[in-house]
Amino acid sequence: MSTNIFPALFNAADSASKRAQKTYLRLFMSTLLLLVCGGLLGSVSGTSAAWKQALTVLSAVLLGISFILGATLKILSPEKDWFGARAVAESLKSISWRYMIGGEPFGVDLDPIVADAKLADEVHSILLERRNLAWNYGAEPADTPQITPEMRAQRACSMGDRLSLYVKDRVKDQRSWYGGKAAGSRRLHLNWFWISTGGQVAALTSAILMIQAANSPVNPTGAFAAIAAAAMAWSQMKRYQDLAQSYALAAHELGLIEAQSLHVRTEAELSAFVANAENAISREHT
Repeated sequence: MSTNIFPALFNAADSASKRAQKTYLRLFMSTLLLLVCGGLLGSVSGTSAAWKQALTVLSAVLLGISFILGATLKILSPEKDWFGARAVAESLKSISWRYMIGGEPFGVDLDPIVADAKLADEVHSILLERRNLAWNYGAEPADTPQITPEMRAQRACSMGDRLSLYVKDRVKDQRSWYGGKAAGSRRLHLNWFWISTGGQVAALTSAILMIQAANSPVNPTGAFAAIAAAAMAWSQMKRYQDLAQSYALAAHELGLIEAQSLHVRTEAELSAFVANAENAISREHT
């Protein structure tokens, strides 16, 4: 399902979160790369005094830039905008689905005007709760509706059609997304683990070899250690192992919830089914 069906604020928050995430990851990765490169250059002493001085200066420059980027990352704290805007987007998506399917507090027995008013109040509350992020939403058009015609059209469908839509485009879609993310996170955790371990083994081997080659113009021990530390820092920042576990748990939980859809017969059961699924998804986002 296209995200254009959701409120304008959702698309604005979603875009803001992606921009902040991209900024954070680029700054973090650049900081680590410059540290590694600085350590690599610092491990080469050169064959002449001029060459040695040039390498030392270049290493210092790279390490200085790395320090500046690290300080910039701390000052700007784009991860706060990333997480905050994502929370807004996911909260809006959740209440939009509740509205479209007729889940609480937007039961289909409500007058359309009352249901729209309730949704508008919810959107307004979410916006006020994260008002400090409002400046990030300016990149998106503000004249698009917060309650789209598609949302009203889906709400007006029969219970069977609404249930089928919710199972297909919400429960199954999220279950598939979590499953893919779990597998990807597990694979990336192992990749970065072996890079870090390889760097540590290489640093240890180099340190042992340098005992017998103390006069060597190249001592890569520090560079290998920097690679190991950078790989470990990246893996810790991305939390691949934690995410693999939580994503897999969410996928299995949604699988159990999907099975419950076969027993939905009334509007009250549909409302409870939607609440159960949205609570499971919200726990994972939290």
